[in-house]
Amino acid sequence: MAFDTSALADLVPDSIIVTDAEGRVLQWNAGAGALYGFSVSEACGKRLDALLASRHPFGLDAIAAELVETGSWQGEVYRRAADGRAFCAQVRRVARRTAAGAAEIVEWSRDAGEVSPGEVAAHRYTNVFHAMAASFWELDFADVRKAIGDLVAGGEADPIGRLRTDRAFIDRAIDMVRVVDVNEKTLELFGIASREAALAGPMSWAWPEESRHVFTESLVAAMQRRDSFSTETVLARTDGSRIEVLFTVCWPADHKAQGTVLVGVTDITEQRRAFRELEASEHRYRDLFQHVPVALLQLDMKPLMARLEALGQGGVEDLADYVENTPEFLDEVLQLPRIEQANVEALRLFGVDSVDALKGPIAWGWHERPETIRRSLCARLRGEPRYSEETRVNRRDGSPIDVLYTMTFSEALTDRGINVVGFVDISDRAVADEALRKSERRYRDLFHHVPMALWQVDTSGLVQLLGDLRAQGVTDLSAHIDAHPEFLRACMDAATVQEVNAATVELFGAASAEEFAGHRVTEYWELSPDTFRRSIEARFAGAPGYAEETVLQAQNGERVEVVYSISFLPALQELGITLIGTVDVRDRKRAEARLRQVQAEFSHAARVSTLGELTASIAHEVNQPLAAISAFGQASLRWLQKPEPDLQEVMALTGDIVADARRASDIIARIRGMALKRDPDPQPLSVNALIEESLLIVRHEGLDKGVTVETVLGDALPPVMADRVQLQQVVVNLAMNAIQAMAGAGVRERVLTVTTRAHAGEVEMLVEDTGGGIEPGHLERLFSGFFTTKENGMGMGLPICRSIVQAHGGRIRAENSGNGARFTVALPTA
Repeated sequence: MAFDTSALADLVPDSIIVTDAEGRVLQWNAGAGALYGFSVSEACGKRLDALLASRHPFGLDAIAAELVETGSWQGEVYRRAADGRAFCAQVRRVARRTAAGAAEIVEWSRDAGEVSPGEVAAHRYTNVFHAMAASFWELDFADVRKAIGDLVAGGEADPIGRLRTDRAFIDRAIDMVRVVDVNEKTLELFGIASREAALAGPMSWAWPEESRHVFTESLVAAMQRRDSFSTETVLARTDGSRIEVLFTVCWPADHKAQGTVLVGVTDITEQRRAFRELEASEHRYRDLFQHVPVALLQLDMKPLMARLEALGQGGVEDLADYVENTPEFLDEVLQLPRIEQANVEALRLFGVDSVDALKGPIAWGWHERPETIRRSLCARLRGEPRYSEETRVNRRDGSPIDVLYTMTFSEALTDRGINVVGFVDISDRAVADEALRKSERRYRDLFHHVPMALWQVDTSGLVQLLGDLRAQGVTDLSAHIDAHPEFLRACMDAATVQEVNAATVELFGAASAEEFAGHRVTEYWELSPDTFRRSIEARFAGAPGYAEETVLQAQNGERVEVVYSISFLPALQELGITLIGTVDVRDRKRAEARLRQVQAEFSHAARVSTLGELTASIAHEVNQPLAAISAFGQASLRWLQKPEPDLQEVMALTGDIVADARRASDIIARIRGMALKRDPDPQPLSVNALIEESLLIVRHEGLDKGVTVETVLGDALPPVMADRVQLQQVVVNLAMNAIQAMAGAGVRERVLTVTTRAHAGEVEMLVEDTGGGIEPGHLERLFSGFFTTKENGMGMGLPICRSIVQAHGGRIRAENSGNGARFTVALPTA
């Protein structure tokens, strides 16, 4: 049997109205007549919203769209009764189909002003519970309370101590907790499949062993009658993964009788990371709405929405465009929304002791950047779900503070004319950002104004190549490049110039820094790829930097001689950036070449001067073979003039003549070599052979002065890379100084000893005499130009010796030893 249920609607005191899909009234119960003042005949067949002059802040089309999408809608609609009375109706609509398949809409409604305070509070709690962006749980602790009560009743004198030490009891207590309700954020955060799954069993899975003490302390807080308990801890998701959270539990008065508590969980994993970076410890979290880790203000938006609605009725079609392009309207916007509620964090942030100090228009907080309010209102009017930006607000005393501002447009709240605004104090981060900006400015100033050519190079690709090699087990980069020469080119191609300073532009003769940007470094290293290779080998080996003199190539092909320096700063390496410095050394190179030329000329002059001092010795050395040649020639003539010439004797004498002629030639060649003006020609030399040859030049001078020359030459000495004539000049000069010193000192035992030996990768030559030594006050000045102890000396011999030795990469020093002086020359091996 079928029943006509239409009459049942009259048994309900609230308004029940049925319309067709076009909104025409099909059924109108007595409650509708009482609420709106129209009879059934006056209402049926009329379009409902036209009859009641229905209005909604976002338009009636939005209601219709949600009905089509979800099949239901609920909220508040402004309407006008038959007697002209305007009021706000609480409305719920559900779409359905009749048995014949026709679409109908069933509407329940009543005067929102007649809703009981309890219903309003419950509705607001439900909206806040389900709309907030934090995870909320309503939990039933009745069994836990009973279990603790049983402990006390059983004689437990220290129940709090028992809770903190009895782990088994805590494990059982966690299993006793039953989930009453959760919001959508909880399902998302913990990976729970559905609300039903969350309510199906205990939540012991969420409490890892290392965090169960937090559950204990929440029970202790309840026993101590604290209003709430909050701490940071680690909870588990359903898949076992861990999350860092702010865990807050509170016991609202209207929940205590029910044995339920409210738990808020905020994922602070990323926030903890950010706060650690900023070393901020300002945000401590205490309650749910009152103690979430964000300053929250609840705004009454109804006056502003009514003003916007009036603008719409007055002909403004695009409210967002109007708000955005009407500057004077912003002053009105700042006066209409009113602060209703604020949490503890908001009181702290804005520097007040009570919510009353904040209540009223919001204008006082937006002296610094009121445009934030304009932009957030435009976002709401355009239908965006939320708006957020970093901005600056004013505390109640007018002082500014940097915040992350967020306004959410949750439908559950906006339907009641409410918006929740969040503020996160980022003043520490703002200070850090400003410090970073200042540091960046200092870096830019240094980069562009230091009198050195600087390059900022993107080496992220190069770092990737080297990292891949290391991952493959390569430890010897040099050997790898030898085996794979193409890898060096790949490394050069992987580095790109980002920026250069003005000094680089000038050094390379470019028109602007833009000529370098984006270019691979390959084109600048064509002339010196080995320098680039050594620098990446240093990077691979973990060196902090690398430097050497090299030659780069400008865009026009010109050679640019520079000192190249590269630093592998960790802070820049993390960003894939490498800083390169190049110093122009072309002027220095030219000066060094000129200096070498002058030194060579001085050296030549010194050699000629030395030869002048050895004139008598040279004449004696040359006269000896010449005299012998003359004697042997005369003897040969006598043998040939005999009636029977003795040819064998003549041949022997002729051989002696040839030997003495060669001896004279060698003497002249040595003298000529010292006197000849020529460029240095370094060759691998035997130090022992060079010393023996040099001592031949001073042999007669030594004999003439009564000096005995001794040599102690090391065996198997490695060769040195040196210019023969210059090194010979050093030996002759030191030997002559020793001979003259002993002759001038009037000592009876006159011995010149020349020793050679290998030591620490060098060949050392020691020239010692027995001439009484060097005055202590003269030791520091011996190698200074024009310092001399000889009556007719110029003071250039020893400075030239030092210059020659240093040019060969060696060292020379003087000291007293025994009864005389010792000069030590150390030269690197070839």
